[in-house]
Amino acid sequence: MGIYTESDAMSFYSFLKLMAYRIFTPGALLRRKYGAFKSLLEFDRVAHREMAVLEGFYHNGEAVDFCAVKKSCRRLTHAVSKMIENLIVMAPRTYNILQEIFLSISSNICDLLTVDQKAASPPFALTYQEIGPEDAEKVGGKAAHLAVIHRELGIPVPRGFAVTSSAFHYFCDFNNLGPTILDALADLDIHSPSSLEATSRELVSRFMNASVPPEIEEILLKGYDDLFQTEDHAPTVSMRSSAVGEDAALSFAGQYRTVLNVTREQLCSAYKKVIASKYSPMALYYRIRNGLLDQETPMAVLVLEMVDVEAGGILYSADPLSSVSETVRIYSIWGLGELLVKGIVAPDLLEVSREGDFPLLNSRQASKEFKAVLHVEKGIETVSLDEGERGRLSLDEESARQLARWGVQLEAHFGSPQDVEWCKDRKGNLYILQSRPLGMEQSLQESRKKKETAVPNAVLLAAGEKASAGVGAGKVVKTTSKMDLKDIPRGAVLVAPVTSPKFTQIIERLSAVVTDVGSIAGHFASVAREWGIPLLVNTEIATQVLKDGETVTVDADGGRVYAGVAQDLLPLTCDLRGSPQETPFRRRLRRVLDWISPLNLTDPQNENFSPEHCKTVHDALRFIHEKAVEEMFSIGADRHQRSVRGAKKLLTDIPIAVYVLDLGEGLHPSAHFKKKVALQDIANRPLKALWRGLSHPSIEWASGLRHLDWQEFDRVSGGIFSMESQFLSSFALIARDYLNMNIRFGYHFVVLDTLCGLNPRENYVSLHFEGGGGDYEGRTLRVLFLSRVLEHYGFEVHPEGDMITAQVKKLSSEESEVFLEMAGRMFGFTRLLDIRLKGREEVEELVDEFLSNGVRPVESHP
Repeated sequence: MGIYTESDAMSFYSFLKLMAYRIFTPGALLRRKYGAFKSLLEFDRVAHREMAVLEGFYHNGEAVDFCAVKKSCRRLTHAVSKMIENLIVMAPRTYNILQEIFLSISSNICDLLTVDQKAASPPFALTYQEIGPEDAEKVGGKAAHLAVIHRELGIPVPRGFAVTSSAFHYFCDFNNLGPTILDALADLDIHSPSSLEATSRELVSRFMNASVPPEIEEILLKGYDDLFQTEDHAPTVSMRSSAVGEDAALSFAGQYRTVLNVTREQLCSAYKKVIASKYSPMALYYRIRNGLLDQETPMAVLVLEMVDVEAGGILYSADPLSSVSETVRIYSIWGLGELLVKGIVAPDLLEVSREGDFPLLNSRQASKEFKAVLHVEKGIETVSLDEGERGRLSLDEESARQLARWGVQLEAHFGSPQDVEWCKDRKGNLYILQSRPLGMEQSLQESRKKKETAVPNAVLLAAGEKASAGVGAGKVVKTTSKMDLKDIPRGAVLVAPVTSPKFTQIIERLSAVVTDVGSIAGHFASVAREWGIPLLVNTEIATQVLKDGETVTVDADGGRVYAGVAQDLLPLTCDLRGSPQETPFRRRLRRVLDWISPLNLTDPQNENFSPEHCKTVHDALRFIHEKAVEEMFSIGADRHQRSVRGAKKLLTDIPIAVYVLDLGEGLHPSAHFKKKVALQDIANRPLKALWRGLSHPSIEWASGLRHLDWQEFDRVSGGIFSMESQFLSSFALIARDYLNMNIRFGYHFVVLDTLCGLNPRENYVSLHFEGGGGDYEGRTLRVLFLSRVLEHYGFEVHPEGDMITAQVKKLSSEESEVFLEMAGRMFGFTRLLDIRLKGREEVEELVDEFLSNGVRPVESHP
């Protein structure tokens, strides 16, 4: 495998060209063959890198959009196709059939990368009466549930209709948004707030600048006129998201946009705002982190008549924080419920019995100062409460009992506890706005045996209410309106005035959240419960008493914040649930990897080692690489002994079988007629420096154990090879200043490529390391070790799963030798590390041990 980059190839192309003329023959055919071989090795490196990337997505549970998988697969199959082309250049007419076979493999991968997308064809709108049980993928969960509530249960809902997901597909096709979406999502890093913001900004801008197709504009206007418009009245409407997958097993609470108080003239603009919110930073993070594919969550939109609201809120048909619930919990505020679900105001709480005639058992009035109301010109306006509203509950007892009846009815119909959004108009009429499954969790107060002794840590805060159970410890980070989310470190205890839905973007970094205002019924509270993040809300004073940077422990169950780390409580910390283990993303990626990763061609000398038996990308890579080496170095096909013409065995005390092929001036003249050479016969300074590292006193080589390519040895039944066989050996191609070495020992191999001449600007040391006999975790831990060491020495490092490439450039010849000696010692030090390593802490200890015995790092040449 080659590991130097295109820029390297350009920098010493003249050297290689001169070498080809001077060492091989001046013939154009041989120069062409060497050029094809060099190109093949470049694409081989790319292919292995992309294969490692894809395996990393799966084995490491990396949260990326499926578009990133598609992009990596395209690079992988392109690289292998170019390798085949170069192999055919090296051996014309010998391997043409491999193109056809690999095309079949690529087609199977392509089929799995193609996500079925529903037709972008009518119907583009459906009324409640037209929405059937099978239409959830057309109108989304929210609209489908409202249709059932209206049609089958007879519970009042606002008049309305749904703009289907087919309309969304048509909108995207009409404006050719598909390629833009795919490109943007392929490069998205959801763990970087700046990447999320930039991607979201680009996609939302594309949607908002796009044109609403005439067919969709027509159905919006017709739907409005048929349902709402009269001769003397033109009511406003709300445009609410109803994405496929929303309000199901995953709530998507607060991730999409709702546009309120929309006039007839504003329908198209509001429609674009809602569908564009599919690509908000919050929604992107939430969807990808939960393993859903973009194509599987198209956006439908609900158009509902706007209710002149007196009060609104959320109903939970059961207590989400308790496994034993005997009450319906109703959270209510004056005015529109938007301020409640956004966590901006604290609600009144009314607890209604689930038994008998639904008596009111308990009520608690919150401190409230303002409400959101409809405004003719401003749309939505926030105004102060009047004295009468401040002094009483925002919901009367009879309304609470009616809502409780509906809540229990909805729970029975849908088969699980429900999270219900409701409102009450100024005439006293109640409406259901949505109903979705309620995310339940078992309270830690119920599942643990609480210690009798008091926690010794000082209590900093004893206020608020639990919105998500658990215990979390970390340093306090207080948010401000101007704070960039990217500045919030991992493990932080976030302290904020309100529970903003934006916190979803960084939720996996947080150990706990404490806010002045908010409630259990807010959107962020729902997401926190899904993730198992302790959340303490409505404390009123958290931002005043908790100080930036101080270490605290948040006990959401106990309603307390302690100074320092409360060791007695830490064992009670919630495990982050995060995304489910098996997701649509992982299932599809596993099927893709079945055509990529397995290696079936294990024995180059077996008659089945042929293009016809290549079943996966890995098979093709293995076959191409093996045959390219044979073609380039004229390796014979004898089953018991392959030979490299002109190669000489290197005699050393290190138990590694190495054969040297002199490309010119790599050996002293006296060694040209020897079959075996010693180090004193080597004129190549890079190889001698590397060997000093392999011979370092700190490396213990087991006596009597030959370090060869055990993987090759295992692949051939019966152990028919001699331990001296070149088939099991490593190779070094040397010139005066150039070294390309393939070291094969144990169950891994290294390719090192270096030029150490008189011109520092052309010099470089580049290496590639992969493989091992340990499990995947052990191999990735070894890569972590290599990364730490190489970064210490100034290498540019690119780890991918269980492989790593690294490079350093512009070195003097003396500096190059220092790096090569270090590399040799590192290779020997790490040969069994993948089997030994058990955790990241051990890696750091071994890095310190290695560096303490190492050679002095040097500065790169300017």
